[in-house]
This record gives sequence, structure tokens and C-alpha cells, in this order.
Amino acid sequence: MTTTTGKLEHKLSPDLTAIALEAEAIPAERQGELIREYDAESNFRRLAGPVALIVTTIAVVLSSFHIYTAGFGLLVEIKHRTFHLALVLALVFLVFPRPLIAQTATAATRQWIGALGFAVFYLYLAFDLARSLLGSGEKPSIVYAFVALVAFIAFMTLPIRRFGGHADRTSWIDWPMAALAAGISLYLLVFFQDVFVARVGSPIGPDYMMGVLAISMVREATRRTMGPLLA
Repeated sequence: MTTTTGKLEHKLSPDLTAIALEAEAIPAERQGELIREYDAESNFRRLAGPVALIVTTIAVVLSSFHIYTAGFGLLVEIKHRTFHLALVLALVFLVFPRPLIAQTATAATRQWIGALGFAVFYLYLAFDLARSLLGSGEKPSIVYAFVALVAFIAFMTLPIRRFGGHADRTSWIDWPMAALAAGISLYLLVFFQDVFVARVGSPIGPDYMMGVLAISMVREATRRTMGPLLA
């Protein structure tokens, strides 16, 4: 290490040499924390126990599915992608933690504004669709349940510390989000014949509802894995 540092001192300017020496002084554990803080894709949970077993099982099923279809033929394209997406979205909410709570007032304000923007967008989609569906004669109970579900998703986007799920341990929030994210894709598998054959081009109320839920859940999964900008 000393030899390497000496070579750097000869090649780098004094300022760069100081930065390099400071970087070397950071413990490996702290380096890992910084990477997880500033690189969203590296900020995944180190799971253990039953949760790790569940995640491993889902991952093995997903890998086995692709290995099998690669050797023995793909499913119908939409079914193939839908099954893949169902498992991947479930894994996202179990493997990747919720965004870290900002420490400074300025960063916290910016984080809240961004989260509220997502929440308002989800609620706008839900209420606009609900108004349209109620006007077309859809059952009010189904529409209200749909709005309540989107409201739950919108509420879960807010950076509230008590929700937890920011570190290696999963939060109670992660399980319904994972189930909901997977359920959207499974809806297309279960009702494939109706959605893509019997009424292709003529979606009904539940199809539109699943579309809004899909938009919301994919954006939330993107926020967890890539940060808010891509979402």
C-alpha cells in the first residue's frame, strides 16, 4: 500500500494526492455505506432467515423458467414477459429497501416534494379513472376499492420514517407491495384469453384499473432500483 501511495504522489497533483490518501483512509465498511447511499442499484438488502429463503426460491424459479424456455421454446410472448415481470417486481420490493430518509432540512424538503409529486400523480390517475368508470355504470364498490388501493400506494411513497424498510430488514409495507406488483402481471396470465382474445381492443373496467396499478407499481419499483429521476 505504501509503495502504491508513493507512486500516486509522484503522478498526481497535491490536491489529487490528498483526495486519494483520504479515500484510502475510509474503512471498507464506510465505503460500502457510501456506495449504497449514492448508487441506488447497489443499495440492495443483505437478507437472512425466512425472507432470504423466500427470495432465493423466487429467484431460482425465475432462473429455471428462463433456462427451460431457452431450451424448450418460449411461451406466447405476452405470457412469457408477464410471468417474468411478476417475479421480478416481487423481488424488487423484497430485495431493494425504501429510499433512505434525507438527513438535512433542504434534502428532506426536496425528498418530500418529489414523493408528493408521485403520490398526487397516482391519485390523479385513480380519481380520473374512477369518475369515468362510475359514469359508465361500473359497480361503485369495485371502484371505491380500487381508489383505496391506489391511495395506499400513494401513501406508501411518502418518506415517513416509521414505515421502516430502509435497511436490510424488510418492512410490513414491502409484502403487500410485492404481492400487488406481482398480482398485476398474474391478472394478465389468469385472464389472458379474455383480455387478449375475447375482448382485444375493448378493455373493461378492471383492465383499466390494472393499467393504472401497473403504472404506479412499475414507477415505484423504478424509484427503488434506479432512483426518482428515471421514474
